[in-house]
Amino acid sequence: MRYLPPKLKRSGVWSFLLMLAGITLYFASAFVPKYVSVIQVVSFIFFAFSIYIITRYVLTYYYYEIDGENFRIIKVTGKKQQPMCNICLRAGGEVVNARDGKKRKPTRVKYDYVRNFMPDDKYIYCFEWNGQYAEITFEPNAEFVSFMNAKIKELENVPAPEEKTPTNGWYDE
Repeated sequence: MRYLPPKLKRSGVWSFLLMLAGITLYFASAFVPKYVSVIQVVSFIFFAFSIYIITRYVLTYYYYEIDGENFRIIKVTGKKQQPMCNICLRAGGEVVNARDGKKRKPTRVKYDYVRNFMPDDKYIYCFEWNGQYAEITFEPNAEFVSFMNAKIKELENVPAPEEKTPTNGWYDE
């Protein structure tokens, strides 16, 4: 199953407004006798944040897929597709709505793979990874979330296949 979140115009609007505010402040600093450098620094901060929003939310996007036991997030920039994560759903956990007041375990490992700036609805996939509790924030629809939670529950009850150790091509019986 694959899901590509719809693009919202919010990212482009915010980047435009921040760029406009930066330009306005920069030119307004010429008419202010005091604190010119402070106003120019603030305008530079607006420029920088505008460029961040353009590069992070306007020019790139993510799509999510579940392939067998694996949950994958793919980053697309232009024509380049780059896998950002590939996690086995046997790692457990659950997918919860970020807006819910549900208390989660404290974590240091957090990843943010949302497509839009300030999305209306985003979810968090909480799981164990390398002995630590980790979270991935992403932006699926309700159907994808229910499918993913069902897949996680299904894999909890199914024993994991035995992993074969890598060999050099010679097999001992």
